[in-house]
Amino acid sequence: MLTCSVGWGWIGNRPVQTLRRKMKRIGLVIATGAALVGCQVEIVGHSTDMSQLMVASGSIDPLTLIANYHLRLPGQNLTCNGEAHRTFKSPGFGGVGDRFNGTLRCNDGRKGEMELVVEGTLAGSGQGKDECGNVFHFVYDADGETISDKREEFEAKIRASGRTWVDKCKIKKKAPPPAIAAKSAPSGALEQQLALLKRLKDRGLINDTEYEAKKQVVLNRHLGIERAAIPSTPMAVAVPTQKAKMVRLGDIDFGTYHALVIGSNDYRYLPKLKTATGDAKAVAALLTSAYGYKVTMLENATRSEILDALDTYREQLTDKDNLLIYYAGHGWLDQAGEEGYWLPVNARANRRTNWISNARITSTLRALNARHVLVVADSCYSGTLVRGIKVSQPTPDYIRRMAEKRARLVITSGGLEPVADSTGGGHSPFATAFLESLKNNDSILDGTQLFNQLRRPVMLKADQTPEYADVRKAGHEGGDFLFVRR
Repeated sequence: MLTCSVGWGWIGNRPVQTLRRKMKRIGLVIATGAALVGCQVEIVGHSTDMSQLMVASGSIDPLTLIANYHLRLPGQNLTCNGEAHRTFKSPGFGGVGDRFNGTLRCNDGRKGEMELVVEGTLAGSGQGKDECGNVFHFVYDADGETISDKREEFEAKIRASGRTWVDKCKIKKKAPPPAIAAKSAPSGALEQQLALLKRLKDRGLINDTEYEAKKQVVLNRHLGIERAAIPSTPMAVAVPTQKAKMVRLGDIDFGTYHALVIGSNDYRYLPKLKTATGDAKAVAALLTSAYGYKVTMLENATRSEILDALDTYREQLTDKDNLLIYYAGHGWLDQAGEEGYWLPVNARANRRTNWISNARITSTLRALNARHVLVVADSCYSGTLVRGIKVSQPTPDYIRRMAEKRARLVITSGGLEPVADSTGGGHSPFATAFLESLKNNDSILDGTQLFNQLRRPVMLKADQTPEYADVRKAGHEGGDFLFVRR
């Protein structure tokens, strides 16, 4: 979107003193830290009908080309935060013509999107629109004086218009007359049942004939008509065992599900964490109650306790089993050795005696007999476990193929970077998004879908980017981890 390297950026017809002010602004940003952390811009805009002012500030990371912004509407109790990524690279000199698209999330829960176009050095224009249809047009510039002049211009036009801004999100829609509503609006329960049937058909779990028959049964039941016969193919059958529950859906055998959940707050020799233990307990409780996992919970675990638990799974699991490993705690990247580590509760800084290397984790995953293994790592520098994001597109037989193939996968809360312990709310940003996705699942959720759901919320709340991929050299054969709701 913008280039912080003004020396070779686009200058156009802008006065020299304006460029100097921008260079000074950039120089101040560079001087505030050990590395270039971003370029600051100011934003001002107005509603389409020129009735409401919008002001905002933003920063652009010149290395990742990601823009973050915070906007507000003066006189309105409304603020929004967002992030934009470059979606079109123009052949123009200095990035002129580049386009960036991003999302918005506001303090009242509404969502929106923004589009920005580069028109000069640290300058351009764009448009934002929320889900209710409110549209704002804006300009941005690193030169505060330019934005100040624009603000005065917009304010004068707004006063001259004499209009009062109407927030479309606050306009109450008229409800249909009761008699019409009763005939035309199906109940929420009916909609959910029909939506579930459609998802099962789309995923190849029931055929067209079964789908039509089951849909008719649901509609007849809703309308009070005598029930028709239900096709014999089971929708979902849970077969209990002493150790865990074997899950079946139609003729697909998902096997049994286990989870090793590790959370450490009370480090003995390293800074204590705030949310790791609580995150782990919440994950363990949800996997047990909603998904029927047999969970082993390790709180403030030492290196030997973690490795002993992994060795136990290595001895006991078969190719009918699935294992989720959730780790919340400190992590470390040895840059000289190019190796990532989990740091158990008894780890010491600069002493690897009680560290657990990614190589050790990988070798354990390779030796496990379990069909599917997913590592979910909410720790710093956990991205060293992965080798690139993979996105699969579901097909009608997708679930069946993913259930049959061996999988060794990892979802990490960040790449080669520190990650946030807490941003408020009692859980880490990653754990919050992870739990929310699992709670909202009402059928089958594969690892790819889970990652797609949690990635953006985490990026909006913290300076970290989750990753999802197969674990390096751990025996992955193309399957995916499947979360099957009980």
